[in-house]
Amino acid sequence: MGTTQSALSRAEREGNPTQDFLQRYERALATLAGHALSHKTTDADANVGAGAANASQPTAPANSTLEIVTLKLIVSRLVERHHIAEMYVYGSVARGDARPDSDVDLIYRLKPGASYSIMEKQQLIDDLESTLGRTVSLISYDSLLRHAKRSRASKRFLDHITPDLIKVA
Repeated sequence: MGTTQSALSRAEREGNPTQDFLQRYERALATLAGHALSHKTTDADANVGAGAANASQPTAPANSTLEIVTLKLIVSRLVERHHIAEMYVYGSVARGDARPDSDVDLIYRLKPGASYSIMEKQQLIDDLESTLGRTVSLISYDSLLRHAKRSRASKRFLDHITPDLIKVA
């Protein structure tokens, strides 16, 4: 089951789509793309760091620094094309305790006056995932700030990730 244009427009306009909508939208995109978006694996995933044999051990800080530098190089090439003003990494990659199967948590701000459709955001996610060889979780900082004003859960999430933020673009 796909999703209608009116549902897509409403989600873009209101900025807070339901989980059901997002799941239907992801399935529709996966069908169009011919593969599941969230189940990508590469040889790089299998060979990341010395801890690859034991996924429960955190990545060494030196590997984390190298990963952040690599992330900065990769992201710097994509932000201009996607009208991104700033991008930060947070979570396990930023803290230095990412495992080979960890996703990369990113938060972005658009350039002033720029707008983003769900399709454009998905294209950025696809570009990041194919370049990084890892699953990417991408959220809008401005959207999170708006939600944090009216939702205690969003406020707690923002407060939780703020100490981890590392600018990558």
